[in-house]
Amino acid sequence: MRSLLLLSSILGLSIAATTTASASGYGIKVNSTILQGRANAGSGVTSDIFAMYNNPAILSQLGSKYEAAINGTSLLPHVKYNDLLNGNTSTSNVAQSRFTGGGAFAAKIHPCVTVGLSVTTPFGLAFSYPNTPTSPVRNYVVQSDMKSVAISPTIAFKVNPMLTLGVGVDAQWTEVKFSNYPTQFFPTTFATAKGNDWVARGTFGVLIEPTKDLRLGVSVKTRATSKLKGDFTVLNPQPAANLISGKASADLPLPTTISFSASYNVTPKWTVYGDFIRTNWSAVNNITLNTPAGSPTLVGGWKDSNFFSIGTDYKLADRWTVRGGLGFDKTPTTTENQNGLPSRIPGIPDNNKIWLAIGGSYEVKCVKFSLSYGHEFFKNASIQQDAVPARGRPALNGQVKEHVDLISLQINYKF
Repeated sequence: MRSLLLLSSILGLSIAATTTASASGYGIKVNSTILQGRANAGSGVTSDIFAMYNNPAILSQLGSKYEAAINGTSLLPHVKYNDLLNGNTSTSNVAQSRFTGGGAFAAKIHPCVTVGLSVTTPFGLAFSYPNTPTSPVRNYVVQSDMKSVAISPTIAFKVNPMLTLGVGVDAQWTEVKFSNYPTQFFPTTFATAKGNDWVARGTFGVLIEPTKDLRLGVSVKTRATSKLKGDFTVLNPQPAANLISGKASADLPLPTTISFSASYNVTPKWTVYGDFIRTNWSAVNNITLNTPAGSPTLVGGWKDSNFFSIGTDYKLADRWTVRGGLGFDKTPTTTENQNGLPSRIPGIPDNNKIWLAIGGSYEVKCVKFSLSYGHEFFKNASIQQDAVPARGRPALNGQVKEHVDLISLQINYKF
């Protein structure tokens, strides 16, 4: 009962949270404090129950009858847009600090069967540009906001000492809000589109333990499409131009991911981890917003991307473990438009990043406290768009400078 109350509280926390994009596209990797301390290395082989979202088979590593966990992460981004067309002027920070949390519970119901439930935030972004007449991007975006919550029941079957199979289902809620001044022709007309949807995704995983010191994990998370539906609200409407309030809709792709993870115990105290994740971001061939004012394509032409990371744990003493990691996340966006579609836009100013992380854990009796800190170094992102005079859309030539700090705390309780 206490565990159910814990998960109920975390569900409310997760829905209230807004996360800032800190990975390729609009995906984020902050479901586990322990994994954040290694820059996500070992995401499919670690014994932390939060990793069931990545690879359901890791539940076979549960070291007790029951385990519950709760975590929270502060995302502290710093993002500035530098307008190269107007005197190289720069905005203030257009990304706000946010907090997100999650919860997980697992139970061994049979020596070979373990079940679990996690609540995580797998996708998110939040950018707010100046809402002023002088903003260079006001006709593209003023606010872009994405929230998501995944509720994931999971089960793992230990086939033999070497092999575990796992399967999970994500019931994911997603909400997106997007606003701008649609055209220069009506400089006081401001529009906001907002929609949400529930969708189901599957996760299939395998954990292989050839020796007592080596673990290999493979998992696949299936693709889905959130069919967002909601409202289109126009301030100072212009009926002659169809700039009026009404309904809004858009299809948002949630891409397939294929993950390969490994860990090796070099010594009884020292373990190394590695991760490779391939994300099918080419599923974002176009995101079209349907409103009474028309159906503009906001972004498209993305490419599949790769994520690499390596990390390590070192057990200083029976109760203390320190860890660190380094990751590289390649962006699916490009400076050049793809197939005539904008690939990188101010509302999703993503680019390649390097993720440097450290962390540690302290265990006392049946409780483990974990803390991590990460810094993400983004490559400067160029954003270029041609003017569209017929739509009253100006040209855009700018550069986004971005870095993000991540501070995370987690508590695991075994009973």
